[in-house]
Amino acid sequence: MYLGLTFVHVPFRTSEHAPDVDWDSFLGFGHGEMTLGELMSLDSAKVVHLPPRRLDTQRAVEELSHMVSRTRHRDDLVFHQGRGVYLGVSLEQSSLMPSVYRQKYLHARSRSPRPPLTPESNLHVGVHVRRGDVAALMGAGDARAEMRWIDLGYYTHILRRLRDSAPCDVTLHILTDGTEQEVDDLRLFDHCLVHATGDPRDAFHAMTQVDVLISGTSAFSLTAGKIATGVKLVRRSWDRHDYRLHLPRTSDWMDVDGNWTAAAVWEAAARHRVERLRRRA
Repeated sequence: MYLGLTFVHVPFRTSEHAPDVDWDSFLGFGHGEMTLGELMSLDSAKVVHLPPRRLDTQRAVEELSHMVSRTRHRDDLVFHQGRGVYLGVSLEQSSLMPSVYRQKYLHARSRSPRPPLTPESNLHVGVHVRRGDVAALMGAGDARAEMRWIDLGYYTHILRRLRDSAPCDVTLHILTDGTEQEVDDLRLFDHCLVHATGDPRDAFHAMTQVDVLISGTSAFSLTAGKIATGVKLVRRSWDRHDYRLHLPRTSDWMDVDGNWTAAAVWEAAARHRVERLRRRA
């Protein structure tokens, strides 16, 4: 609820990176929600188009509240703010949304299963390296690449710390929209799988299943991390107000710039593997 209103689900737009993928059906985030299309099919529904505005200041939010309260004199009004506009409130609460995402995603997988990670007895580590769109930004000297590009050294440092104290066989999943050659230096475990081509839904699902996920600055992997129940290694400094990532503060989200240890990661990962195998039994 916000301003006394409820929200409807607007299906995902088609991604230019994977135009053939129906992300709305795959993720299942619309399950149990009323969609905009369903609401607009009601003969009594009336749309009120609100003027486009940035809603990142208190004054702008107060003006929106005034417009809604002044106009709202019936129950079948639809206030349309437009796409791509963030309200000046934390709509994606970091303490609430992971469980909501997870429940909806699990329902989607019950209807359209994906294969498990193999071998199931191994510990599975996923590392997501964003390259495709951000590489183009880097090449163009675009300032937006600054927070999105992460050098391989960031990943190799973490992977070496994990490798040197791995308690058992580990399968490393390297997930990227770049080329295999670009991530070749990350092959630091005996068992490595590179997901650089193919269906991006397979890569996303793998990130939701791994025991340890080393995420990049990407909503793709961070959303998968919110669904996943394993360990997530991230930088807390990414959680800036303007990026609105809303990283959870729970113990399964470890700050790589903090006092994390490989032993703590593997201990949590081992517990996750037990739970993963129990669910498969």
